Amino acid sequence: MTASLRALIYLLFVLSGVVRCASRDGSKVWRAGPSSAIGGIEALAKKDRWYDAFAETDLAAFNSPTSSFVDLLEDDFPL
Repeated sequence: MTASLRALIYLLFVLSGVVRCASRDGSKVWRAGPSSAIGGIEALAKKDRWYDAFAETDLAAFNSPTSSFVDLLEDDFPL
């Protein structure tokens, strides 16, 4: 069974599992796996995601506030 990730805060780091992402019109579909970041650009811009994300498998993910993500980029830019 897939679970919708739409209700989650924008920025999500996938630790394990697979997330299926699809544009709302269905024209673009891709999958995100471990070490993927979902929603980073939208979170920085304070805009809604232009796609929906659904967990296709059991998922372990880290949900980060935007401010923490910005701090990470500022402190560890080479990442």
